[in-house]
Amino acid sequence: MEWIWGSNPLQPSPIRSLLDRQHTLAYCESARGSEPEPVQFFEEIEFLMTVFVSRAWNTLRENAIKVPKPYLEKYVAWMKHQMELLETGKSRYSVTEWKHLLNDFEYQEALCERLENGSKQGLFHVTVGRNLVGVLSGEVDPLNLLFQGDLVTDYYSDLWDNLPCIQTFRKYLDALAHKNPRMKILEVGAGTGAMTRHVLANLMQHGEDETGAPRFAQFDYTDISRSFFKKAQDRFGHNNRLHFKALNIEENPVEQGFEEGSYDLVVASAVSSTAN
Repeated sequence: MEWIWGSNPLQPSPIRSLLDRQHTLAYCESARGSEPEPVQFFEEIEFLMTVFVSRAWNTLRENAIKVPKPYLEKYVAWMKHQMELLETGKSRYSVTEWKHLLNDFEYQEALCERLENGSKQGLFHVTVGRNLVGVLSGEVDPLNLLFQGDLVTDYYSDLWDNLPCIQTFRKYLDALAHKNPRMKILEVGAGTGAMTRHVLANLMQHGEDETGAPRFAQFDYTDISRSFFKKAQDRFGHNNRLHFKALNIEENPVEQGFEEGSYDLVVASAVSSTAN
């Protein structure tokens, strides 16, 4: 049951949505932009990842490099599988046109330069690709590589800012906040706060360009690691409606201090779990 406060603030009155599922979807989809999907960009990124995997695989074999951690062996096994697909003609890059480019070092370096200078997403993929052998050999600490600067933060911000469905989501969120400005919200795996920025901006907005009182009662910013919280607090400020809490979503949230059935909205934008 959803509620809206009536003339007597002590007597809530039940309400129902005026839009059914189909009309809600149509309303939200009206916010989607008309820009074409960035197919070429992601095709080039995927090709470049194949290049880096091929280079790393050959380097590991030629130099008999043993990976230092058991979990890294899974990455090497996956790389071996990708190379087998490529060699047996089962990869999309096995065709003559792509295979020619896989041997064109000058083209690959020009593509790296264009992608890393073109967007934060491109910079992220090229940086990781160039350091792949170092990560697998143990010479490069992946956490330092990703989090020492703003590489990951900028990557996720660029990713969500350019996601085709982000405006659709914000339209839906705006409707939810209009209907219930006292929402209690849980974000799972908030991480660097890239999606949080979109959510909070929308909940602080009244109309197209006007900001006002927050349209939520509580926002729980959670992640499995507390290491994200300091930067998030600096980024979003110290708001008594914004709470920072550690949450391992693979474990029972109730046992971690979260109240069952108390949230109006749960946001999980880039979260995976191995729990059954």
